[in-house]
Amino acid sequence: MIIWLNGTFGAGKTTTAKEVTSLLPQTVLVEPYWQEIHDGLTKAGIPVHHFLLHTDRDTLVGRIETDTKPESVGARQWRLDHLTDYERALPWLRRAAQVVDTTGVAPAEVAETVLRKVRTG
Repeated sequence: MIIWLNGTFGAGKTTTAKEVTSLLPQTVLVEPYWQEIHDGLTKAGIPVHHFLLHTDRDTLVGRIETDTKPESVGARQWRLDHLTDYERALPWLRRAAQVVDTTGVAPAEVAETVLRKVRTG
């Protein structure tokens, strides 16, 4: 699925995009599910740039436990409970995606890294 938000400067595209992405499932940890999604998009001629944003478990736990956004607080334990599932999926995720280490990196820098990799192929 592609969601394209259009509008002039100041209309709320960036703010809305942040809100939309916070409401959508963003993780696929089951390899056959990912393969089905990837194959479907590829068959439809939609380029796929798959990135794995990764950091160590301690950093993940710290980020989850200190996330104060209202939608995150209620999901805190669920997120913590699924770290083991993520770790189990790491071998295939590392094969299928370009890994971007987010440890100690500001979100804006992570975004720039992703965009740079997309632009350079």
